[in-house]
Amino acid sequence: MRHIAVRGASSYARGVRALRYAVVASVLASASCSGGAGGPSPSGRPAPLVRVTRVDARDVAIETHAPVDLRPVEQADVGSKLLGYIDAVLVDRGDVVRRGQLVAMVRPSDLPDQLTAARGTLAQVDASVALAKASVERANRLAQNGLISKAEVDAAGPFPRHPRTPPRAPRPSTDPDENDPRDPD
Repeated sequence: MRHIAVRGASSYARGVRALRYAVVASVLASASCSGGAGGPSPSGRPAPLVRVTRVDARDVAIETHAPVDLRPVEQADVGSKLLGYIDAVLVDRGDVVRRGQLVAMVRPSDLPDQLTAARGTLAQVDASVALAKASVERANRLAQNGLISKAEVDAAGPFPRHPRTPPRAPRPSTDPDENDPRDPD
């Protein structure tokens, strides 16, 4: 039993000692917070003065700078019925346009005229080739019947080809039935 009594006495002594330390700590903490005798603060500065004014409601200009990626709500490609060069653009980027509105002035190009002239020249050359073929066929038929000589057949034909010039490939036809690769004939 003695052992239990000693143990109980020492825990009691520890509790009393802890209580004393807590009281001393609280007294010191309260003295340091109140500044001692209640005089001015240790830095010696008086409390700040506060000025009160009326509040005026007004707009304030605020300017911010931030990177932005603007994209249109709707975008459309614009084309022209004429081939040519743009002389003037009548709208700015971001303007709202309606269907049928004039957007730009187009100066017609001379390319359609050149194309028409080239097609005309091609038609003339095709006609000359057809005439030369008809003349050669006629001369060959007449030579077979003995009506003209071999020299006249040679004179009726086209000019002799240069030995290094390869023969021309036949031009493709515009008729879809004629160029059908599935056709056995």
